[in-house]
Amino acid sequence: MDWIYPLLYLTVLTIPSPYALFVPQIFSFVIISLFDNITGFKALTALEPSSTRIIVHEICAIFYLLVTLFQSSKSDSFKWIIYALNGALLMATYGAVIKHEALHMGGKLYKIRSSFVYLMANLIDITLGMSWGFGQYHWKGHHVKFACPEDFDTPYFNESFWEFLPRNWMGNFYYGSRVDSIVIIITFFSCSYLILGWKALAHLLLQSIVTQISFSSNAYTQHYGLNRNLTYKSVDNNKELRSHTWDSPGWLFNSVFMGAGFHHAHHVKYLKKLAKESVPLNSGIGILDSASLALFPQLWFKKINPLIPTEIRLIKKNDFIEMMDVELINEFTVNGRNSIEYANKSQT
Repeated sequence: MDWIYPLLYLTVLTIPSPYALFVPQIFSFVIISLFDNITGFKALTALEPSSTRIIVHEICAIFYLLVTLFQSSKSDSFKWIIYALNGALLMATYGAVIKHEALHMGGKLYKIRSSFVYLMANLIDITLGMSWGFGQYHWKGHHVKFACPEDFDTPYFNESFWEFLPRNWMGNFYYGSRVDSIVIIITFFSCSYLILGWKALAHLLLQSIVTQISFSSNAYTQHYGLNRNLTYKSVDNNKELRSHTWDSPGWLFNSVFMGAGFHHAHHVKYLKKLAKESVPLNSGIGILDSASLALFPQLWFKKINPLIPTEIRLIKKNDFIEMMDVELINEFTVNGRNSIEYANKSQT
């Protein structure tokens, strides 16, 4: 099933009209969402794609990137925007999943790569826009600190996406950027400008911004408001539980995007000590739906906040202090008067 998306995109590339590129986006954001929400079918387990399949998917992603880049540079201003926007949405979904899967293949994958394919794999970083430090920080930072206050990929409870975005990008870039990847990316940007002109450069910059927003919104939804160091009691059996991730077990989404919705199993696989008495939370909506909803903070808070047990909410220090102040004020209030102030006056 993971071949549906690249084959669909390859098909629409044969159609001269740039509007045909919206077909894969409609499939991702509308058809998959409707199918999973209406049928309620759940995938049983996360898929484990082979390293060979990941390499082929990487080459496909780069091919799509180069085709849309070339088409954009040869189009008028309006069509240029369409090509750039579609390229960004493609890589924010398909490209991001491929990059993530390739990263976790680690040495097993890179041992069988030729130098050419390695170069192509680094160019995937362009498709992730300004998340150039994603690979290094994700493995050495996020997978160690996820659902903790120190993690740049974990938003606090009541932290809006637009507050999270700069913290997420700067943390990934500062702590995860590698010199070789940045050099390759800058070289590619420069060559695109020299060979294809300013439209190609503008295409990449626009794609970077749109993709970064989409990519960060996806990261935002995976651990929003959860603190893995805290526990809460299960309603069913009064058992102490931990929840550090949000899962989306929709069958069609996970079939097409290689089990990306099973985020809990993904983290437990690499940090097995969390497997005991650890369960995922389910928002009831798909990953792409969640990523879109996250762009609207009040709607997001209204939908998600009530689903998070009070005991495990990841609260910023300032918010915690404010909450404590409110509790103290309530505790020392007698008949509408502040009891501390009242006591001081009584002693004089």
